[in-house]
Amino acid sequence: MRKIFLDAKAPHLSSTIPPTLPWKSKAPEGLTRQGSGIIGTFGQSEELRCVVVVIRHGDRTPKQKVKLKVTEEKLLNLMLKYNGGKPRAETKLKSAVQLQDLLDATRQLVPPTRSGQESDSDAEDLEHIEKLRQVKAVLEEGGHFSGIYRKVQLKPLKWIKVPEHNGDGEEDRPIEALMILKYGGVLTHAGRKQAEELGRFFRNNIYPGEGTGLLRLHSTYRHDLKIYSSDEGRVQMSAAAFAKGLLDLEGQLTPILVSLVSKDSSMLDGLEDASIEMDEAKARLHEIIISNAKAKNTNGSVEFPWMVDGAGLPPNASELLPKMATLTKQVTAQVKLLAEGEDEKLALTSSFSRYDQAKALGKTTID
Repeated sequence: MRKIFLDAKAPHLSSTIPPTLPWKSKAPEGLTRQGSGIIGTFGQSEELRCVVVVIRHGDRTPKQKVKLKVTEEKLLNLMLKYNGGKPRAETKLKSAVQLQDLLDATRQLVPPTRSGQESDSDAEDLEHIEKLRQVKAVLEEGGHFSGIYRKVQLKPLKWIKVPEHNGDGEEDRPIEALMILKYGGVLTHAGRKQAEELGRFFRNNIYPGEGTGLLRLHSTYRHDLKIYSSDEGRVQMSAAAFAKGLLDLEGQLTPILVSLVSKDSSMLDGLEDASIEMDEAKARLHEIIISNAKAKNTNGSVEFPWMVDGAGLPPNASELLPKMATLTKQVTAQVKLLAEGEDEKLALTSSFSRYDQAKALGKTTID
């Protein structure tokens, strides 16, 4: 039928188009292997050069974050120590040595016990001390630094001009920085199993011969297998678990991580090329939040009016946010007051010593 139409309407195309479309044809009988190339239907040689796979990390625990502005000299000097002395450059602390230096500095800044003088301090100072205590508690957790599940960023915010050491001019000196502590996001047991099963699935379904071909290549190191990961802990452990399932390895993930996985911090989502667009988006969101205009959702479905009414921002969002923060602080203060009252009742009615009570509450390790 097609040939009849072509002969009648476009005879010049009738001789150039093959009678059967390539994707409709059956598998050729003469498909042969010649070296690493494959001779296809039309005679051209095709060769598989590589297999590239992009995989997301497995199931993780919730990520946590603590933000606070610091003006302490010890923390500012620590920032300058690890950013090469650049006053306007931010610093990332992730290694065990760096986190230990931060923990030592934090221990000197945080009072060992809560004294009665803290109640007379301003609310902002009290909140700052509590955040430092939280930073200290997170850094002390586990008794050692694994280096992959905790990291701290220090970003300078304010500077002053100070004379240079040689006295020839002036230089910038940071007087305030933003500290961001990120922790959590640990790969769970289910996430590790997910990555291992995905590795076995990949080996059994992508490579022929019941998946043994890749293992034979790996035993003789005749393949060029490369596994790259970002410097996030959950991504590194997911990559190691995937390699364990892919290559049918045994043992712990740490040796596999060290020997087979290459870390590359540039694989993170926060690329420097997008920093300008991200700053513009943040500025636009800030402008929307502090404005009194109400954003209407004109594309909402009439069938679900509650979704249309709830879309956008309330007209007084700039007033509601401070009110929400105030109410949250009031609730936190009430919970602390109730907790102190319960501790006093427990101390009066308990037959155990104060040390045993502190040990039960996990407070014997406080410096």
